[in-house]
Amino acid sequence: MIGKKTSSIDQTEFRSRVGVLLHLAKYTRPEISNCAKEMFKVMDAANPRQMKELRKVIKFVLDNANLKLKIEPQKNGFEIYFLNGKLDSDFAGDKN
Repeated sequence: MIGKKTSSIDQTEFRSRVGVLLHLAKYTRPEISNCAKEMFKVMDAANPRQMKELRKVIKFVLDNANLKLKIEPQKNGFEIYFLNGKLDSDFAGDKN
């Protein structure tokens, strides 16, 4: 099944959906950028295995559509707004 190619209609559908994933990765969903990039690599000769993987990514996007990062400004006594946030990265061990 790995060497089997999909029909031209399925290829067109695959390319269309990969284009949507690339758009989402660029503008709203950066967490899928690696998946979209890998799908883009096989865009001209997708097989049923890649179609299945594409469906998994689309399912992930749809299942997590309501997750978001919420940033709200807070005001202190001097009418100055500040933003407070937390990050769980160590920036690759950078000490600065």
